[in-house]
Amino acid sequence: FLDKIADIPTHEAFNKALKSPQLRSSSISELIVDNLFCQLFRSLDVDVTNVISNRKSNGGAPGGVLNGANMDATTKAALENYKAFIREQDSKIKEYIDANQQLHAQYK
Repeated sequence: FLDKIADIPTHEAFNKALKSPQLRSSSISELIVDNLFCQLFRSLDVDVTNVISNRKSNGGAPGGVLNGANMDATTKAALENYKAFIREQDSKIKEYIDANQQLHAQYK
């Protein structure tokens, strides 16, 4: 899993989105990440990797860093901000997919 996370910054879509703040795609399947996600991922990459590796070394025991037991206020705020951003991106992607499906059905 950590290898997959390490591969994210090397993905073509990640680099493309990081370079351009405007979403540009010819199809909905190309919308993987956007510029803000890339910036947040870069800023939190080390923290995410540390959380996952710490959880893995603890045998996946609950009550660790992922639940906020060992986080300072800044890290908790950053994590909540990141979660809110991910929820917002999920809802936007769902809206885009729904709109795309409606347009596709309309022009068939």
